[in-house]
Amino acid sequence: MTSSYEQFHQRRIDWTIDMLRRHHAERVIEMGGHPWVMTRRLLEAGIDVPATISAEECLLWPDQLPIKKTQKEIDLSNGDRHVFTNYSANLERSRFAVDEKANAVLATEIIEHMVRAPHVLLLNANDWLDIGGLLLLTTPNGASFQNPMRIKSRCNAFRYQIYERHTYTFERRDLEQLITLCGFDVIESGFTSDYPRQGPSRVYDVLARIPLDYMQNLFQRTVYVIACKRESLTMLPKRPSVYAPGQWEYIEPAS
Repeated sequence: MTSSYEQFHQRRIDWTIDMLRRHHAERVIEMGGHPWVMTRRLLEAGIDVPATISAEECLLWPDQLPIKKTQKEIDLSNGDRHVFTNYSANLERSRFAVDEKANAVLATEIIEHMVRAPHVLLLNANDWLDIGGLLLLTTPNGASFQNPMRIKSRCNAFRYQIYERHTYTFERRDLEQLITLCGFDVIESGFTSDYPRQGPSRVYDVLARIPLDYMQNLFQRTVYVIACKRESLTMLPKRPSVYAPGQWEYIEPAS
């Protein structure tokens, strides 16, 4: 039986599997695995998932989670059972190693939930990959058009659990710069709209198909970036453009 979560995310999951196959990702570390719907679909598509990163403790203020390693089991539709490792940790507050090897890291709809330091998430991905390893990242399009007839804040509603909220949504060029500063080379980026719109806003899907960069930036719902690891990094060489000046951890101070 398909869950409501899987039904809602079906197109995004199918798109992700197609992209991973196209870029020959055979063994994937998945960030934000819970509730492991994507994990199961990846496995059933023949893509190995040796490890996931997903905080198991439901804390209201999960500032510094202890890094905990747990063996998980997942039942597949063919009756097989897959065993994998989940690392419970705060991806933007802790740098940590994983024992499992993979040729790709998957971070779909994760980075927009980061509160303080998304570059630490990306440095973790860098640490886990060999040179040439693949990063596939998707996030809501921060430049996406908002209905001008609707008087409403562009900010997301407050949530009782801080990491449920979309804290920052990226414009494509800023996201590419952040990923590049974290030791990756962008090999492909673009837009997709995998969540169906309802009512009059469906006209935006028509406008999003116009093959002009301006229209894509304005009306597509999701930004994606595919990058390969260029070099291993301990610190970023400079502050990303979307970061305010300050004493940032793992970023070289301005000279």
